[in-house]
Amino acid sequence: KKASLPNGLTLLVVETTDVPAVSLTLLVKQGTTSEPVDKKGVTLLTAHLLTEGTPRWSDDQIAERIAAVGGEFVTDVGFDDTTIDWAVLKQDLAPALEVLAEVVQRPVFPQAVVERERTAVLAERHANSEHPPETVFLRALFGDGPYGGSGSGETKSLTHIVQEDVARFHRQAYRPDHVILAAAG
Repeated sequence: KKASLPNGLTLLVVETTDVPAVSLTLLVKQGTTSEPVDKKGVTLLTAHLLTEGTPRWSDDQIAERIAAVGGEFVTDVGFDDTTIDWAVLKQDLAPALEVLAEVVQRPVFPQAVVERERTAVLAERHANSEHPPETVFLRALFGDGPYGGSGSGETKSLTHIVQEDVARFHRQAYRPDHVILAAAG
């Protein structure tokens, strides 16, 4: 079943009765190719920081709610989209949707947490080499275009990304009319 909600969100549902779980995928129609040239890496930072607090819940409370529901809450950033995947038992669907809605619609992106995550991404890039083979290959194929770089951003732009950049990207990308929520189970 496919439905468009009044706020523009697209809902896809595949119902099954023989499986006790529901697989949720929230797809945001914005990935690394949507990033401003001088803010490469903001998509990754935004996705990683969704569970770091909302006006309603702290990061610890969000982690507790995810653990209480079970399953693995996984974010993935691609060139053209960002996804959040979570498989839960059917009996836990309502609290899972509550957590998912809260973290996607109302993240607060505290500056200290943005800086910590940015530092972690930079350290990972440094540890894995500034030019890993995949990035070199993509740069050779696509040059300086949007598909020609690393999904984790460029060091020079990452160092300048601040809380407001993440919040701005979130406001622009995580709008209901840019989101598809798929549920199967």
